Amino acid sequence: MYAVSLTDENFIKNVSQGNVLVDFYTDRCRECIQMQPILDAVAAKISDKVFVAKINVDENQWASKTFNVQGIPMFVVFKNGIIQGRAIGPCTEEELIGFIKSAGGIDGQGD
Repeated sequence: MYAVSLTDENFIKNVSQGNVLVDFYTDRCRECIQMQPILDAVAAKISDKVFVAKINVDENQWASKTFNVQGIPMFVVFKNGIIQGRAIGPCTEEELIGFIKSAGGIDGQGD
């Protein structure tokens, strides 16, 4: 499974139920581009527990402003629409999964 692309129009609907990891990124960000295969690998491993999505902040200004994106890539874990955790900057697959766990997104934490 790959990370699903979100837009300003469908953002709230997609983060309002369950556990969701959102990658805020741009196509002009080298670190964001390098994170794509890592994000897809994480999505493949945890898709049964966490919906993994991404949103291009250049094309979706509402999301960028609403969630105060100050650095990219920025990862945010939502649980039923409420932010559980944020992380900024590139990371390894293991670090990203660890962040999701610490934010209560998987392994029953935060349920």
